[in-house]
Amino acid sequence: MVLATPFVINKSKIYNQKLHEIHQEKYPAGTPKLVLHEIGSENWVNNIETGVDTNEQHRDVKNVMDTYMASIPKEQREIISAVSLYCTHFPFYTVQIRDALTSHSPHFQDIPYVEQGKIFGDKLLQDITSEITAGHIKPRRIPLTREAATKRFDGKIQSLSTRDNRKETNAA
Repeated sequence: MVLATPFVINKSKIYNQKLHEIHQEKYPAGTPKLVLHEIGSENWVNNIETGVDTNEQHRDVKNVMDTYMASIPKEQREIISAVSLYCTHFPFYTVQIRDALTSHSPHFQDIPYVEQGKIFGDKLLQDITSEITAGHIKPRRIPLTREAATKRFDGKIQSLSTRDNRKETNAA
């Protein structure tokens, strides 16, 4: 199951395309078959960014998930093997998404919930570490962790992977 913004699901279709490419590489014969259930919520990002009441946000998540799950035959619900949260906002709703899905099938309690931010954070850390190892970037005085890959400066997020490792700050 892929949860993303409506644009990504309906227009860009990037996750659908990439997941099918990965599946084809891993299973050239096409077995097992990849079935993607894609949900593009209209409101979730806006609810978080505009500070909509938390209870209302949780009701919205439940309503979206309940409506979508009602469209999936029960036997197909049982074979969903992961829930992918492919918007950086959606991990705020992991508990509500899991609860709503589990109310339709208990197996949703135990399947993986994949967060896009963790994937990209790990990839960023791996890429920067490789650049340091190759000598393209000077080693940092402060060890690089996923959390330290970005810091807030004057209200903006900026990468700290500069080529010259300019002065580190403790800005939060």
